[in-house]
Amino acid sequence: MSFSDQQLEIIQPNIEKYVNGIVFCDKDAEDIIQNVNLILIKKRLEFNPSKKLLHWALRFVVSKLKNIYKIKKDGTEGMLTVSYTH
Repeated sequence: MSFSDQQLEIIQPNIEKYVNGIVFCDKDAEDIIQNVNLILIKKRLEFNPSKKLLHWALRFVVSKLKNIYKIKKDGTEGMLTVSYTH
């Protein structure tokens, strides 16, 4: 199954709010949101309509953020380092 472009538009504010709450650099947040949207569009046929689209989409957001940000292991608790992998 799939979801419509309109359904994707409806959840955009939620995705943006989530990403902007974690990523404080506007440009980085914008890039992440755009990348996640591309992933969602490419994987739209994998979407199970019995699930909530926002929950499914946020899985990709969290995965993308995990790939980008790593918590430093050197004792500087709470510090994040950016590790871009393109």
